[in-house]
Amino acid sequence: MSSGPCLPPAGDGLLLVLVAAPREAASVVGGVGASEAGEIKAWSPSSLSPGADLVLTGVGKANAAGALAHFFDRDRHCGVLNIGVAGALPESGVGLLESVAATWSLLADEGLMTGDGFQTTASMGFPPGPVAHDDVAQGAGFQCDLDWVEAVRPVVTTSAPVATVSTCSGTDEAARDIRKRTGAACEAMEGGAIANALARLDSVDPLSRRTPFLELRVISNTTGDREGQRWDLDGALERLAALSQRVIGPGA
Repeated sequence: MSSGPCLPPAGDGLLLVLVAAPREAASVVGGVGASEAGEIKAWSPSSLSPGADLVLTGVGKANAAGALAHFFDRDRHCGVLNIGVAGALPESGVGLLESVAATWSLLADEGLMTGDGFQTTASMGFPPGPVAHDDVAQGAGFQCDLDWVEAVRPVVTTSAPVATVSTCSGTDEAARDIRKRTGAACEAMEGGAIANALARLDSVDPLSRRTPFLELRVISNTTGDREGQRWDLDGALERLAALSQRVIGPGA
């Protein structure tokens, strides 16, 4: 295994790594061997490696976007990585313990559900961010950094859109709808919100710099009816640790 990291440098500065849940954070810390990270507390930044800071955001869009806006420092950070587990969507071709590099982080359920189907906020005249694209899928999307996607291809199973949802798909109907509308391989709860907040910050930067962003996910479960879901969270967290080491590099 390479000592990493495989992400190309985006300039002088550190990588800001955002992780939603405590067990995900523990896997990332263990994977990179960050002996000096100390106790990981929500909204309390830790040194993950000589080239990376870690923030435990909490689960969901509000926590993730708020943490990014609060902790991202343009003078300190040269890029943002959101990494964690996710649920595979039906007929996506990704299975348990496989990994996905997001090509797009999609806000999959920001909008209005009507009898005629789903309408995005952008189609209603309220685009979520300055660089969101509403024609990629029926869910506004933020494109991940293409150089970073390419750099991690050797260490992930596939690259594909990832849906960010406020409500996870606990029925077959909901899971099929997200898959059909977005074309996403899997769903999680933070990436699109982080990309959205970062795009807003970039838009008010006097130099108009676009900060590299990437979302990485390891599949811990399937989506759909709860009684039919398959899970291997422990195995996914082990894979998450290994992926973190490859992508972020060794800890301090």
